[in-house]
Amino acid sequence: MTGWLRVSSRVVSEAPVHLDEDVVRTPEGEEIVYQVVRARGFACVCPVTPEGQVALVRQYRYPLDDITCELPAGAIEDGETPLETAKRETAEEASLTADEWIHLGSFWTMPGKGDERAHLFLATDARPLAPTDDQLEVVFKTFDAALAEAVSVRDALCLRLAREAI
Repeated sequence: MTGWLRVSSRVVSEAPVHLDEDVVRTPEGEEIVYQVVRARGFACVCPVTPEGQVALVRQYRYPLDDITCELPAGAIEDGETPLETAKRETAEEASLTADEWIHLGSFWTMPGKGDERAHLFLATDARPLAPTDDQLEVVFKTFDAALAEAVSVRDALCLRLAREAI
């Protein structure tokens, strides 16, 4: 199987979402226009307290026009590793830290549309830090309750992998 050849590319949008419109030639010689989302990726963390409770952040999500409960997560910044992002986002969003950070794996979020990669982490024995300005409302739930509320595949996968790893 051979790949597609990029004939040309133009930037449609650069921030906060980078979107390219590429003209590509398929192995059969057909030229098509393909839009590609380019992203640095993100880290998602399942912080678990010594009592076995999962920390979730409650926040308003404009695209959904709803309030959700989610695991701490965020975009990988320039120069950061996925682990550094996981630690930063957990501190910023939930005012928590942990001694042990386990990488549970990673996956492409939309391989047919973009190159974003998600990195999933388990943070064990999560404990409080001093609150930050970015702190959202933090709620603690059992794994089962957190899974029942999961609004994204990302959170459901991270919770399931974390539960298996403990």
